[in-house]
Amino acid sequence: MRLTLVAAVVILAGTQAYADEAYRFPTYIDGVKKTQAVTPPKDQTIPIGEQSVFYQITYPKDWKERGLAAPMCNPCDHGNDGVTWQDYHDHLITRPDLLPRHVFGIEPAYNGNSALDGKVTDAYAKKLPVTSAVAANQLLTAKLDSGEPLARLVDFGFYYLSKVE
Repeated sequence: MRLTLVAAVVILAGTQAYADEAYRFPTYIDGVKKTQAVTPPKDQTIPIGEQSVFYQITYPKDWKERGLAAPMCNPCDHGNDGVTWQDYHDHLITRPDLLPRHVFGIEPAYNGNSALDGKVTDAYAKKLPVTSAVAANQLLTAKLDSGEPLARLVDFGFYYLSKVE
């Protein structure tokens, strides 16, 4: 499910010690693998212009068969809703210094047309892993020769707080 990270933060928000105990997970920033220590905010009042960007970059459904290296979450069923293909993903933050991180997902732009979805998967898979903001932007603007996008941006509609360790 796309809201896997949402569920993780919501679960953390419900714990008594969330301010003292952070949820840690790997993330890329500027091509380097780091660790984020995440805590949920008490509310969602920080304007979007004051938030940096976090991307959850979902791997294609057949990533294993393609011989791609395993993603950071392999799988991460944060939502406890059963493992789905969106539970195989990498994490990317765009700035280490701006702590509120607005959560977006990047996933293949599947549309249900098997021939087109196959072409999307082929081209999308060649761009993985996405380890920098530049690479994320390139993936989001990439198109097939026929003009269809390779990737879809999903706004999860919330932010979290974290620091890079």
